[in-house]
Amino acid sequence: MFDIYNIGSLILTLSILYLSANKYHRLLKLERLENAGASPEEYNAYDKRLRLECILLIVIMGTATILSQFTNALTVAVFMIILGIILKIIINKCCPIPK
Repeated sequence: MFDIYNIGSLILTLSILYLSANKYHRLLKLERLENAGASPEEYNAYDKRLRLECILLIVIMGTATILSQFTNALTVAVFMIILGIILKIIINKCCPIPK
């Protein structure tokens, strides 16, 4: 049965877990870029891209959580893969890394 509180708590929990893990990963990757002597444009492009990838994963997890209340696991997995590929292509087109 559809339970909005269950869905909300799942999305909130997944978001908090991912945001805390992503913040650490982002800081580590940006620190490596800084130590490697990356240009400010490249540094900002990577930072923006990593933030968008964080939002991408939260959107995928949230929609999959809601979808799992209504369909089977295989449908949810296929949906997550398709949505992930589409949004990754959009991020690659919108935020290219300068050479």
